[in-house]
Amino acid sequence: MAETVFAVSQTRPGSPARRCQVSARGLLDHRLEFTGDDCITLQGNGPPIDGMAVRIDGPDGVGEILVRGDCVFDGYFKRDSAGSFSDGWYRTGDLGFLYEGDLYILGRQKDLIILLGKNFYAHEIEQAVGEVDGVKAGRVVALGIFNDAIGSEECHIVLERTAVVADRPLRLAVKSRLLDLLGLVPKKISIVEQGWLIKSTSGKMSRADNSEKYRSEQQERA
Repeated sequence: MAETVFAVSQTRPGSPARRCQVSARGLLDHRLEFTGDDCITLQGNGPPIDGMAVRIDGPDGVGEILVRGDCVFDGYFKRDSAGSFSDGWYRTGDLGFLYEGDLYILGRQKDLIILLGKNFYAHEIEQAVGEVDGVKAGRVVALGIFNDAIGSEECHIVLERTAVVADRPLRLAVKSRLLDLLGLVPKKISIVEQGWLIKSTSGKMSRADNSEKYRSEQQERA
């Protein structure tokens, strides 16, 4: 994290990284559950390092990760930072949970897509779509676009494909994968030319830039 000098949590040297199995449906509802036929395996980030405290802002064990400690910054330069803190705790914007002393990271709060009251993590959608034959590896973005008419976000998928797959069968395969794995029906699946999607300077998919580009092109077509 840029807001800390070193780190928040770390597996102790010589100790194996710990894992746990949790309910995927529970996580989507921000509940920490360890039973059910939908359990997935997650790897922990280790316990908080010395001098660092972590707590979860959520009633059922899953929520935003808050940190406080000796190496946490005091605020942003020449910017109002009041909204970034809660009673001295820095609000990281990351979602996760604590289990048996270890911190587990689920994703960014701003990347949570809420469809008619049901939560979906954008990175999980992207991972599921990326496993479909014909989708180019690492070239998928899931966007939550708010629809005023229904008062909820809708899920739009933008993807690049390999050169050997036609539009219709690829869309059907993506829809089937998302429905079977996540119970999700996307509003729209857009197949774009290779190189359309924007990545950041660090090589990560830039969801904000891709959302802006997608919205702009949709408005031009309207």
